[in-house]
Amino acid sequence: MILITRQRNFAAQTSTKLEQLGYKVLNLPMLHISYMYKEIVDNDYDLIVMTSQNSVYASGHIDWLKNKKVYAVGSETANLLQESGYKNIIFCQESSQNSDTLISLIKKNEQAGVKILYISGADIAGNIEKQLLDAGYLIKREVVYKSMLTENLSEQAISSINDLIKLVLFYSPSTASAFSNLAKKYKINLSAKSAVCISEKTAAKLNKDEWGKIIIAKISSEASIIEAMITA
Repeated sequence: MILITRQRNFAAQTSTKLEQLGYKVLNLPMLHISYMYKEIVDNDYDLIVMTSQNSVYASGHIDWLKNKKVYAVGSETANLLQESGYKNIIFCQESSQNSDTLISLIKKNEQAGVKILYISGADIAGNIEKQLLDAGYLIKREVVYKSMLTENLSEQAISSINDLIKLVLFYSPSTASAFSNLAKKYKINLSAKSAVCISEKTAAKLNKDEWGKIIIAKISSEASIIEAMITA
């Protein structure tokens, strides 16, 4: 059985894909999202930066954003932007899709001095805002959602992880860190289980000595993490 640790609305999509491939799955979100649905005024921004699908969902009610050029980290967020009505989307297509490659892409395409609106969650892994400011860009960050990590597990969840789960899918560093803390708290033995991670940064949150195997997807995408799981 496969354990999916991503937030519930995304986990449902993953569950369907895996069940269609013949796998049994258990959804146990390590991350819970609270969208703020705040209003944002267009201050003549030249472009928008979004680093997560949650940023897209949380700002979906703001129509003027869809007329702007938008930069995204990877194909998953870019696809959601397109589905949401955005027309001018630029995203990282390298095997390493992260904040560093996004910053490099912006520096390559945009002159210093342009006005950037950075839409993000309250907790972020990289420091996009500071790096772009230091590079001469005019950037304003708007926080549109908050993340809350799972801190407790039910007895049923603990039993299922111990007895049924063989593979655990991790889609972010925060979910990997949260699961590691819970495994330690409830003394869950991971030595016969494999972790499949969407990125190197996510895998870095796991103790390799505690796991039977840690597998890393080639690129940061849903398709790649499933491929890594199947071919492991």
